[in-house]
Amino acid sequence: MIKAGIYGATGYTGYELVTILQRHPQVEVLFATSQSFAGQLLSDVYPQAPHLPLILGEEAPLDAVDVVFLCLPHAAAAETAVTALAANVTVIDLSADFRLKDADTYTTWYDKAHPAPHLLADAVYGLTEYARDQLPDAKLVATPGCYPTSILLPLRPLLTSDLPITGPIIADSKSGTSGAGRAPKPGTHFMAVHNNFAPYKIGRSHRHLPEIEQVMHWFRADAPELIFSP
Repeated sequence: MIKAGIYGATGYTGYELVTILQRHPQVEVLFATSQSFAGQLLSDVYPQAPHLPLILGEEAPLDAVDVVFLCLPHAAAAETAVTALAANVTVIDLSADFRLKDADTYTTWYDKAHPAPHLLADAVYGLTEYARDQLPDAKLVATPGCYPTSILLPLRPLLTSDLPITGPIIADSKSGTSGAGRAPKPGTHFMAVHNNFAPYKIGRSHRHLPEIEQVMHWFRADAPELIFSP
């Protein structure tokens, strides 16, 4: 039985992860953290959720688990990863902190210095179709972003083939508003999005762009330009 802990269990990603792991026959969730709802049960936040006590991140019993999942904001995830790895716990990070291999690129796109640049080289990019052989032994897994996953999976067969590519690749992507997180925002309320589409962060300004282009060049050194419209 694999014993797991989840940091940031009350966000949408954390909650979905809890429900998946609760159904897994070989995983036992020993703790779940929440900075906003510590002291309550996960079912107090999501009535359909299991009655899992929520604790502060600094209270997490790392000595009792084999693996932790980090559903935390960028930077906070990297700081937690350092602590968990020092306790010899495997880390699966669902934030963006270890997806980019270059610390300067991270700083450019996330507006702050990377908290743990010494770990970037060791992180395995968790796109199974790309890193299947590396993942079983990985101590730090960087889970790909949503847009990168949806774009890179269909591109991999093309970019790893001998077919010539003469022009840019266009990725016209759509995402539901849950991707914007649990906190309500004017642009994600029902009345704003019902029967509607809204492009955003166009013109090479979306943070997932460098991640996608990085992996495209892993697939093919001379990968073409990507025109990404989220």
